[in-house]
Amino acid sequence: MKAKGWSNPKTSETVFRLLDAELDWKTARVADVGAGRGALSYRLSEFLRDEQQLEPREHVFPCDLIPASFEVETLECRQTGADGRLPFEDAHFDATISIEVIEHVEDQFAFLRELVRITKPGGLIVVTTPNTLQMGSRLRTLATGFPTLFDPLPLAVRAHPPDLALFPGLHGAARGDGRAAAGARSAQEFGERARAADRSRVDRRRRLAAPAPRAQAARAPAREPRVAGADLELEPAHRAHGDPLRATPRRSTE
Repeated sequence: MKAKGWSNPKTSETVFRLLDAELDWKTARVADVGAGRGALSYRLSEFLRDEQQLEPREHVFPCDLIPASFEVETLECRQTGADGRLPFEDAHFDATISIEVIEHVEDQFAFLRELVRITKPGGLIVVTTPNTLQMGSRLRTLATGFPTLFDPLPLAVRAHPPDLALFPGLHGAARGDGRAAAGARSAQEFGERARAADRSRVDRRRRLAAPAPRAQAARAPAREPRVAGADLELEPAHRAHGDPLRATPRRSTE
């Protein structure tokens, strides 16, 4: 790998030790979902080739929304669908791993269902997410405004629209408006459609958040209560407190 992975190296190492203790590597197949640059896939690939004398391609199957970011040359990274669909058959893997991905997806429940779908019955599913409440992350948030592993986007990414060849369906997967940006013929058009979809979503949320107009029901003019031809007049001591239970009858002059 040319650059370090996007997840915590200690997390990848912990997951690797768990897999090594649970799986029979001669037959095991592992899905690395949301592989990123390929930190876990690289660790598994090196282990299988050097210590198990096995072909990594037969045992490790990475996938990611942006396969171009994957840097392990010995493995093929398949692309996930913009709708979150994983590019694998049902019940295909002995273990399915997703390291620090679930916090980035729009529908976490659908994502977990996809992990279950591609895993064999009784197989192993490992999902991790950064602990932003631990003390180190809290101090980093206090000092920089960003918790651990949640760095701001580089200026180059924020200033320029993404390259469609590298980020197909990125907007749809991240924000659920993929249909609006789909079919763009250039990066500029992609950015314009994505921004238009953002504005539409904001307007829709504002409309939903706006209070509904209240129906103005016609009411009869208020009248003093009457009992058996007598008007009820509150005693002065109770009138100040609005006590309707104490009243002095007064003969009506009507």
